[in-house]
Amino acid sequence: MANQKLDPWHFSRTELAKQVLGMFDNGLASALTFFAPRRMGKTEFLRKDITPLAQQQGWRVFYFSFLDHYKLLAK
Repeated sequence: MANQKLDPWHFSRTELAKQVLGMFDNGLASALTFFAPRRMGKTEFLRKDITPLAQQQGWRVFYFSFLDHYKLLAK
């Protein structure tokens, strides 16, 4: 995920990603949920801002979308 092409439409939120990861590093959080209407950038923030930064810090990142796999999960 870290070697993604540059997206001219992506609004990078690096400082926010640092703050989010800082909460985990400091033990202030063990989980986090993002709530917003569809198409507001939640997944893009996770994949293009948080994931690369977490990988740079040595974290192992796993991403799974229930929405992308709903047919498999419904069986």
